[in-house]
Amino acid sequence: MLSRIYIRNFAIIKEVDIDLEEGLNIISGETGTGKSIVIQAVNLALGGRGSSSLIADGSDKAMVQLVFSLSDQEKASIADKITIPDDDQLIITREFSRSGRSITKVNGEIVNLPFLNSITSRLVDIHGQYDNQTFLNSENHIRILDSFMSDKISPVKAQVASLFSQYHKHRNTLVKLRAHHSEFLRKQDFMRFELDEILKADIKPGEDEELAKQAELLQNSEKIFSALNQSYEILTSADLQRCIDLIESISSFDKEYAAISSALSENIYLLRDLSEDIRHKRDSVTFEPGQIDSVISRLDLIDKLKLKYGGSIEKIAEYADICQKELDVNENIKEREAELTAEILKIRKEILSLSEKLTLLRKESGLKLTELMTKELQELNFANAQFDIEFDTNQTSTGSPAISDNGTDKIQFLFNANKGGTLKPLADIASGGEISRISLAFKRITSDMDNISTMIFDEIDTGISGITASVVGRKMNQIAKNHQIICITHLPQIAAAGDHQFLISKNDSADRSFTTISSLSREERIREIARLLGGDNITDITLASAEELLDSFSN
Repeated sequence: MLSRIYIRNFAIIKEVDIDLEEGLNIISGETGTGKSIVIQAVNLALGGRGSSSLIADGSDKAMVQLVFSLSDQEKASIADKITIPDDDQLIITREFSRSGRSITKVNGEIVNLPFLNSITSRLVDIHGQYDNQTFLNSENHIRILDSFMSDKISPVKAQVASLFSQYHKHRNTLVKLRAHHSEFLRKQDFMRFELDEILKADIKPGEDEELAKQAELLQNSEKIFSALNQSYEILTSADLQRCIDLIESISSFDKEYAAISSALSENIYLLRDLSEDIRHKRDSVTFEPGQIDSVISRLDLIDKLKLKYGGSIEKIAEYADICQKELDVNENIKEREAELTAEILKIRKEILSLSEKLTLLRKESGLKLTELMTKELQELNFANAQFDIEFDTNQTSTGSPAISDNGTDKIQFLFNANKGGTLKPLADIASGGEISRISLAFKRITSDMDNISTMIFDEIDTGISGITASVVGRKMNQIAKNHQIICITHLPQIAAAGDHQFLISKNDSADRSFTTISSLSREERIREIARLLGGDNITDITLASAEELLDSFSN
């Protein structure tokens, strides 16, 4: 249960420290004292969104701290989220600074809001005016109904949701596939032209470098031929042989001349071999104009393709491969479309089958909920109340069942408060007081199913008074036998039903107003209930009436 609420520098609250008890805890006070601010602070500590505007004037930061004394049931409900300390306490702290930064801690460890919500949603349920609007909105009725028999309904809903996720994924894939195919059809002729252009060119790796060398040779063929020819003539001329003969003729005069003569004689054979190589090279040099034109033309083609398709022969080949693969894929697109369409129809059929099962479970749940709601409403002073659930099927524009992750059902709660009246949608006929009691009836039914120990009601008494208020008070007292309830009220009949009561007051200092809260003794409760009965004019009669009202809930 929630055993302590500590609030500091929050709105008009300077500092309050509330020790709560089991059972029904009542919070009362005059209008404007900050009753709902306390619940707002608690809601923020439980994971709600806050802002720097909530920080009290003159303060740099605000802080809200909740202390839970966990029962075995509560420990079990959050055991998968957090390690419970030996003292069985859970301490949640949230701080807000002027800079807009907030810090959230659970037992001293900093956590994020999603983690915090995953814990607090299993411990506390807050019901306020906004929840009444939620209850009136028919779009929420299917969720409310499903929560009533969740042990049976949730597994089937999970199957439907899983299948619908696949269905939605396949549908998106099919839409993208068709859009891609449509785009492909517009550009496939050009893509085929590009691929044919590349394949027809039949470019080999490194061909551009080889052609560049060949072009250079061809463009300098005359120069090369002339150099080779003159070199050959020199090496094969009579002058070279005469040179050898002349040196040989003087070799006997000096051993160095003899060495030169010997070297010339030895290398003459090498020079003759080289001259033959030069001759072959000379004879291979051609001057055909068509050959140079052909090489230059081929180089121009390769350069053009390089410019279009990536800048290198390797990039040209990569682009051709991409084109070929895309053409291959899109040639099989009709087959892929057919496969996806068949899979979508198959999944839709499975969803419809499970949706029928889900509808039967919901109708079973609806019968039980209707029976229990009727009983609870009668106990809440709706003597002739009728409650029912209308089932319909969501449909597409063509009239076929519209599937979703929730099945095909469209559900609406119907209500009639008067004898002989007609059942109509809840939002059309329920007043503020009626919807508060209807919500309370539903809370009473589901309170033992959701395993949430602490329930907070912010002005559940809206629109009710007199006998009905007493009935609501007794009903809340009844729920509090198995749950801790914290209830803000301005009605004496509900205040008297509490096991414990706290008074919120607003006090003025020299420079500001601030809120305080205090636990009331029996005598103080009688006086506060008397104030609720008769206003500031408290008389012996109102005090006696207040004591009688308080004692009526003690019996």
